[in-house]
Amino acid sequence: MMIHIEILLRRAFAYPGLSLGFLLFLFLLFLPIFPGTAAVLDTGIIRITVETDPLQIRFSDQLGEDFLTTTLPDDIDPRYRGVVISPRPGEKDYEFLYTGYSWDSFQDEEDRQWFQCETAEFTEMEPELWEIECVTNDPGTTVTVRIEVLQLDIFRIKVSPVTSREIDRLSLAFRSTGSEHFFGLGERFQGVDLKGRDLSCWSEEGSFGLGDSGEGYAPFPGGEESTNWPVPFFVSSRGYGLLLVTGYRTNYELTSLRSDAFRVEVEGPELDVILFYGPDPQGILSDYTLYAGGRPPLPPKWVFSPWIDAVGGETAVRRRMSALRAHHIPSSVIWTEDWAFPMGSYSVNRDYYPNLETLIEEAHQRGFKFLTYYRPYLIEGTPEFGTGVDQGWVVQDGGGEPLVFLLNFQKVAQVDFTDSQAKAWYQSLLRRGIELGFDGWMFDYGEYTPSRARFSDGRDGREMHNLYPVLAQAAVREILDSERSDGDYVFFCRSGYFGSQSLVGVSWPGDQNTSWEKYDGLPAVIPAGLSLGFSGVALFGSDIAGYLSLFTPPSDRELFFRWVQLGALSPVMRTHHGRPGGNWSFDTDTETLDLFLQYARLHIRLFPYIFSYAAKASDTGVPVMRHLFLHYPSNPDVYGLDYQYLLGEELLVAPVIEEGAREREMYLPHGTWYDFWTDEMYEGPGWETVPAPLRRIPLFVRGGAIIPVLFPDIETLAEPEESGAAGFNDDALMVWIYPSGESSFTMEDGTRLAFVDQREKRDRLPDGFKLSNPGVAVPEISKPEIFSDSELGWRYDAPSSRLSVRVKTPGDIKLTAFLKKEDGRETIDLMYLFINDAPLERQYEFSIYYPLPSVEGCGTFRYTPATPGEIWGSLGGVIFLIFVGVWMRWRRKVDGKFQPRRGIAFFRGDVQRVNAGRRMECRHRR
Repeated sequence: MMIHIEILLRRAFAYPGLSLGFLLFLFLLFLPIFPGTAAVLDTGIIRITVETDPLQIRFSDQLGEDFLTTTLPDDIDPRYRGVVISPRPGEKDYEFLYTGYSWDSFQDEEDRQWFQCETAEFTEMEPELWEIECVTNDPGTTVTVRIEVLQLDIFRIKVSPVTSREIDRLSLAFRSTGSEHFFGLGERFQGVDLKGRDLSCWSEEGSFGLGDSGEGYAPFPGGEESTNWPVPFFVSSRGYGLLLVTGYRTNYELTSLRSDAFRVEVEGPELDVILFYGPDPQGILSDYTLYAGGRPPLPPKWVFSPWIDAVGGETAVRRRMSALRAHHIPSSVIWTEDWAFPMGSYSVNRDYYPNLETLIEEAHQRGFKFLTYYRPYLIEGTPEFGTGVDQGWVVQDGGGEPLVFLLNFQKVAQVDFTDSQAKAWYQSLLRRGIELGFDGWMFDYGEYTPSRARFSDGRDGREMHNLYPVLAQAAVREILDSERSDGDYVFFCRSGYFGSQSLVGVSWPGDQNTSWEKYDGLPAVIPAGLSLGFSGVALFGSDIAGYLSLFTPPSDRELFFRWVQLGALSPVMRTHHGRPGGNWSFDTDTETLDLFLQYARLHIRLFPYIFSYAAKASDTGVPVMRHLFLHYPSNPDVYGLDYQYLLGEELLVAPVIEEGAREREMYLPHGTWYDFWTDEMYEGPGWETVPAPLRRIPLFVRGGAIIPVLFPDIETLAEPEESGAAGFNDDALMVWIYPSGESSFTMEDGTRLAFVDQREKRDRLPDGFKLSNPGVAVPEISKPEIFSDSELGWRYDAPSSRLSVRVKTPGDIKLTAFLKKEDGRETIDLMYLFINDAPLERQYEFSIYYPLPSVEGCGTFRYTPATPGEIWGSLGGVIFLIFVGVWMRWRRKVDGKFQPRRGIAFFRGDVQRVNAGRRMECRHRR
């Protein structure tokens, strides 16, 4: 290669004209500067244009459309003049700006001065790195702006002031349009669409105390925008994402002050921004998670069955485990908060749990994993506190003394995780619990690092406040990976920052009130989970029926019902006791027990489906619980949908969030959607008011969906060490199919399920199936009890319009579906079904929603001539049913009670009773 270049150079310089052209070629190749004050860099995906007089940076796509442009330095508002900086006011002190003991308050000083970059010049121009020196209107102060190409569609903009003053605020302002919307910035309780909002990223207690109007008692300075888990990253509807790489507090005015511009600000010494271009939001999330610490972990399978809390000592915990198994309520997790004394410490409470090790062993034998509770704090008066303080392993104050503050009526100190010895010692405390048999824990708090804190690596609380939860979570993850190298553990957190998504298995939104209040009751947890999803947090679940009841009554039956429904259709379903003996529980009465059993079974049956999306989240960063913007980014109708979501791609969930409501208005996106409970078909896009009786959550299935589920009656996804609990069997699955053209689904283990339906030909029942591998016909089995015991067969249930096929796969398989004979030969009629890369000998039952159309659009049954014996049997059945019907009508008249009428349907010579109240028409709605 070098020889060829040398020959080329010799020939080039042998001719003056060719030499000049060659030099011009090299100049244009490596220095893409165009005449005038603008320089352009084209990556093939994005074009960056920098104008130097005055300074302006523009990002545009390959069609020449600008999607992000800085404002100009001649704006009226000094904070909106493109690249601006602000020095720390000389007479101010951070202790004055950031007051408080266990939390911090903030103020934006009226006398703060802002200085803008005006003219600039390039000081370095490499193909992937431009450095620009900018003159400001503050004499003696310049700013260095570095623009770096990280990938063809990922860029870094770093702003560093060069001055003798202490700069503690930097800001970038960008042009916006009236149609631009913003999503993300971590967990947000008040809504997912951030357009028009003024927000900050500073970890603190969530929206506790704000009530229904947002004007209630709130002890936290963030008010209605308080959040445990802020993330300085958002996604724009214009096709880009923006991450501020910093631990310092960041502020955002997302067209809240001006409709034509937005502004991002950091309260630190430099501004470091990473820009991700999509334009697909799922692609942006995928890139973001790689640059923000990594993709979400995939926890073990048992995490995806219901978790049940149990506190009060060994007897109470055993009673709870026995009740769950006696009622066959699915659950793989018992979690206990009060195992230590005092709560939050590291020593077993032997008064409550004298034989904790034996209790944990019993839980494992009965198919339960055992989770407990930890914090990253040391409680004053405990042996651990004394050791941590004496060794200097706790965070210090400005004077070098241990920083002790009040938290929930306990004085605590924080472990300094920047000190490797302190981290190792804290991990030794956690190792005690792992040796006791803990399978994981709630890792609570982390939001309370005061600004005056000082860490061993020299950083202060202003920089470390948001980063502290991430450091603590990394220490937990490290010890669990070391002690449980098989990954058979989980820990779940309420606080976090960017990077937490790669460490934490499950998030929960803190302690909601036991209420319907918008800001801190049931409604608040839905936007909280959806917002976190835009930060790559894959798995989310809230406290069923809330936790706090300091200012609200205990949870009641209706609130519990609605929250159970939400919990069952969340990635993680988990109960929490709240006020002891006050809140409604799954076993408060028989009806509640029945409802909880129904939804716990639904949740565990959805395990193969949810687990597959959890695996995809681990590969891509796209969460399991999804705001509709992630799938319909060009549809403005979905931007403001805070209280409905997609679970995976196929299930559309609209929880009931108003007390007393028995119907729900919801938006159906483009396409065909089926009511999960009734199979009624709807056509989107558009708004629908759907029934929502107390026992039912509005749940819709996308047309074309293929949903793998477990067979009924599974009780645990852990491995029970004794008989009595129905364990998980990976060799048997059901698959729910809602046909619509061609569709497929890939499971976590790589199995690909595909389905092709030709709806226009569907005018009769099938003549049969042919199994191409091993090449046998699939027999028809009309009786349900025989069908359920078979390994190969199919049947059609007319009342439910369900076509069922059972098959045991010797690896890959192809069902060529319905056959018909034409001119003496068999041809494919309606349907194909493929199974690829499946485990050997796995048994499937495919349940296909298959309504048969007729001229009137109603379900029809084919007529099959009956044998003489079947005819006499049918006539006898008809006479018997007529007698029963007359008796029922007489009984209704005598008793004065309504009795449901019964209809009669004929199918293959059998007489079947069907509920005449169930509509058989294939109804289409808009």
